[in-house]
Amino acid sequence: MRQTCLRVLLYLGSVYDPNLLTLSFPEYILRELEMTRSSGTEKRKIIQYHFLVWKDFQAPEHPAGILKYIRRVNEAYSLEKGPILIHCR
Repeated sequence: MRQTCLRVLLYLGSVYDPNLLTLSFPEYILRELEMTRSSGTEKRKIIQYHFLVWKDFQAPEHPAGILKYIRRVNEAYSLEKGPILIHCR
């Protein structure tokens, strides 16, 4: 996980366990994290989709990868799981 993402999670007052699940695909990584509030009172499972092939300040070279990624996120999403958070650097 990039240091930027880690700093955001720690800023939110949470501790995470990065060892639950990591699946690597050519264009993205899917991670399952367990977040625990620093007070230890609440735990949440977070699914992180990390798109890898989007260069800074440019569009992806081929649309197939980003479309496959969006389809994967949409298939996994439901209202019961809560909102989708998009983090761009």
